[in-house]
Amino acid sequence: PEPKKEATGATKFVSKQPQLPQRSRPRCAPAVSMSVASSPSSLSSSEHHLRDKENKSSRRPQSTWASTKAASKSSSLRVDDDNDDSDSDTSWLASFSKSVPSHSRKKTQPMSSSLAKHQNVSAVTKPKASSALHLQSDDDDDDSLCRDKKQKAPKKWNGEKRGGAKRLTTQKNDGNDRPIARTKNPYSKEEREAAKADKQKQREAVRLAKQREKEEAKQRKDDERQQRKAADEIAKFQKKRSRKEAACAKGKFANEEVAVLMEPALLNHATFGVDARFQEEDYRAYPFPSALSCLSVQWVRRDYLDGGAKEAMKLVNSRKLEEVEHVNSLAVVFDTPHDFIDLIQQDESSPNESFHQEDDDYPKLEDWLLRLVHGWRAAWKKTEADRPRIYLILYQVQDALDKAWVNHRSRGRGPKPPNTEQLQDAILWMLIQFQIEVVHCYTREDVAKELTKMTRFMANARYQKEATELTCVLKIKSQVSDMAPQYERAKDIWMRQVRQVPRVSQEMAKSFCRFYPTARSLWEAYQSDEYSMDEKQVLVANCFGSRNSQIKLSNMFYRIFNSQNPEELLS
Repeated sequence: PEPKKEATGATKFVSKQPQLPQRSRPRCAPAVSMSVASSPSSLSSSEHHLRDKENKSSRRPQSTWASTKAASKSSSLRVDDDNDDSDSDTSWLASFSKSVPSHSRKKTQPMSSSLAKHQNVSAVTKPKASSALHLQSDDDDDDSLCRDKKQKAPKKWNGEKRGGAKRLTTQKNDGNDRPIARTKNPYSKEEREAAKADKQKQREAVRLAKQREKEEAKQRKDDERQQRKAADEIAKFQKKRSRKEAACAKGKFANEEVAVLMEPALLNHATFGVDARFQEEDYRAYPFPSALSCLSVQWVRRDYLDGGAKEAMKLVNSRKLEEVEHVNSLAVVFDTPHDFIDLIQQDESSPNESFHQEDDDYPKLEDWLLRLVHGWRAAWKKTEADRPRIYLILYQVQDALDKAWVNHRSRGRGPKPPNTEQLQDAILWMLIQFQIEVVHCYTREDVAKELTKMTRFMANARYQKEATELTCVLKIKSQVSDMAPQYERAKDIWMRQVRQVPRVSQEMAKSFCRFYPTARSLWEAYQSDEYSMDEKQVLVANCFGSRNSQIKLSNMFYRIFNSQNPEELLS
């Protein structure tokens, strides 16, 4: 270096170093030469002012960042003494660098960059007898940033694979820059391809297993859904059927359970209008030739839940008569009055005139009835014990008899027609001998009306309760609710039982129940030994609230509770 003189006479050495190319990141600044005046008198006033300022700042407590900066400044200086004092200077500098924390050293800037701002200032960090301070060498080995960059190892291929792609890793060789030897893959190409194919098969198997599990889960869900749907449909069907069964038990579908089998000539009769009448009443009438040689009407039924009247008619046409319920009733309509009048006509060939007056037999009518019953048994495969209930519907027979008598009197000859008395006698004879009922119809509408009434009776007969003796008894309503105490309900039942005894009114029953509120109380009184038999018979004579003594009623109550004869009459 060449010395450069200034106005004050001080000599300053400037280091000539080549300029490094600019980088994007901070680099090590070139070292700045510093000199120390040989004597205090050789310093300028500005240098004295700067030294005083530095001395004052060194006496003040510094922050961590300031102390770190000052330490980095002092560590970047090397005091070069001509008297071989480099060892002491180096030891001092090393001891000072250890006192600075590591994290502070990383964050501090290079000393060269901080000294570049004060090129004209001579910083004295350690008093020395040397005349000058030589600058550090510009070698990059002493630059901390350059050392860090050199310590970074180059990227080497380590032969590893991840996810099917090659990977470069940075490896350190402990400061050795020798390249790492590349390891050779121990597997051949065929083995690698086989391993790859095996992995592909494993992945495909896993994928197929997952897909199969999904399909099985989906199938299970579909099966469960179908089962729930089927269960819901079955429950809905059962619920609907139970409602229908309850309705059928009450007879709400009785008109749809009975099929009316009628002769085609009667069903399509232009005078009676039977077909239109049955349609109005919502009954099922079907043409059925019975081969009984008369205008007959019959009935068959089948439960509504099993198909009703339509299914019954199908079974009849297919001759499956055992699968339908045949009603043992038969109605015969005489649309021509003279057909029935001829049946009750008696024989006049007997010489005994009193025969017609005393004999009440009708052989023609009886023969016709027997043939009718025999044909009915043959058509429905019945036994001799089976016998139908026969109804005869006579259309204007009484009017026809009156006209016949008028014609007979006007002519004055010919057989005499039956009179009204004989007609009534024949009707009574049929009722007694064969339990046959006769219905007179005077208009054509009456025929259809009577047939409709018979059909309604056949349809509802299954659901009607049989009349008993209790049906004729007055039904007395309860005076207490079902939620009343048991004793109160027992008293109410006992009072209604007392009212069933003849000649006991409601007021008398109430008065009687004040003395004996329950049946047990009256029974215990009759079983007591305090009274004799005569006293027991008149025990309740004065318990009915009347002025007169009810001895007869008292005797009746005694017999109800103590009689051993079930056939004994109370009154």
